[in-house]
Amino acid sequence: MLRRRPRPLPASSAVAHTPGANTKQPGRRVFALAVLLFVGVLTLLWGRGDLEQVARLGVPTMQPTFVDAYAISGASASLAQGADPLVHNPGDVMQRPMNYPRPWLLLAHAGLLPEHTGWLVGAFLLVFVLGLLALRPLASSCATGALLALGLFSPVVWLAVERGNNELLVFGLVALAAAAAGRRPGLASLGLLAATLAKLFPVFAVFGLLCDGPRSRRFAWLSLAAIGGWLAVTFADLGRIRAGTFHWNRIGYGIDQAATTLAKNGLSLPLLLTAAIVAAGLVLLVGGWLRTRTRFLAPGERSEPATAGVVPFAMGAAIYVGTFCTGSSFDYRLLFLLLTVPQLVVWSGSLRGRWRFAVRGTLVLVLAMLWSLTWQMGLKVAFGPRGEELGLLLDEALSWLLFGCLSTALWLLVPDALLPRRWRGRPALDDRSDVLPLPVGAGVAPVRPARASEAG
Repeated sequence: MLRRRPRPLPASSAVAHTPGANTKQPGRRVFALAVLLFVGVLTLLWGRGDLEQVARLGVPTMQPTFVDAYAISGASASLAQGADPLVHNPGDVMQRPMNYPRPWLLLAHAGLLPEHTGWLVGAFLLVFVLGLLALRPLASSCATGALLALGLFSPVVWLAVERGNNELLVFGLVALAAAAAGRRPGLASLGLLAATLAKLFPVFAVFGLLCDGPRSRRFAWLSLAAIGGWLAVTFADLGRIRAGTFHWNRIGYGIDQAATTLAKNGLSLPLLLTAAIVAAGLVLLVGGWLRTRTRFLAPGERSEPATAGVVPFAMGAAIYVGTFCTGSSFDYRLLFLLLTVPQLVVWSGSLRGRWRFAVRGTLVLVLAMLWSLTWQMGLKVAFGPRGEELGLLLDEALSWLLFGCLSTALWLLVPDALLPRRWRGRPALDDRSDVLPLPVGAGVAPVRPARASEAG
């Protein structure tokens, strides 16, 4: 009796049984466990009223805990006294003006009071954790999961938590937008709009949508138009927000950091700022020149695992580069560098030669900046005041190096559609000729050829 020949499995079944199809799971488990551990440690410290323990990582703590959140929750008291919280905010525990856009005043009108500050911070943290979980699919290897976990427990994250800063909420919104960008660019653009209404600087993350497909780029232009209109209407508030924002070089980064520090020693501040602007401009010009010769693969151009993290990377890198160029930012804003880690790990495996060295160096710089408060504290303990000065100088040098690396990477991600025709069609660094495209049965959908209407 003849045996019946088994029918081939459908593509979906082939994916489930293909060797290596589950190789992503360990990395995702590592990161999920890290998020769970982070929530557990946070709950324990908060429940014991002992968040000051983060000072062991080099985080400069303040009293009361969640001091930044009081600038928002205290606005109701200021409004009750007839004051404009963006100008004079007596409801804040430190009498600081509220240096956030006016949409935050909706909470004051809704009845938010200073005694509700803990609930406000809890909401920030909830969205932050949701954003972290949105990054879980990008943990495609144990190395990626471990590096994301290392970044999650870094002092810049704990600085944002200890301050109760609303950038925890903003990070969650940007991360969720990055996760939605591929399939729902409209939802992603709404997330970035909400984040920009909360803190202004997420406008730089719209660059991530520009790096995606034609449909995402259309939503990106609409988002930029909407944000531009809103900023034009609220232009007077921009000066108030900037005037009400304080900086401390000890826990900050930006183009004017070194100039401000050196000016205290008698040097000319305008001259130093001019030199810093010229240096940043030269770095950007070099990145633009490199884009005329080579590029990175765009999302969907090859296999999904090779480009899945491009949009999150572009959002996180654009936030760092944009905020670096526009002045000083507190170190808790460095937490957006977490978005860059998965794609840097992918590139570190797909590139060769000096480009692999450059990408791995960038990954080391990202981790060094995330943990800068800790190693600066170590230098101060080891060498005293001279160690503290050395730590600040080293931190400043590393921040400039990272600016150069990320700005170059952003240039290499600029899609051909946004460039003059003579600069298009450059070979991709991560499109290795010795690696065959993955077959459909390996779990990667074939790339759909672009229609004529989408080609430009």
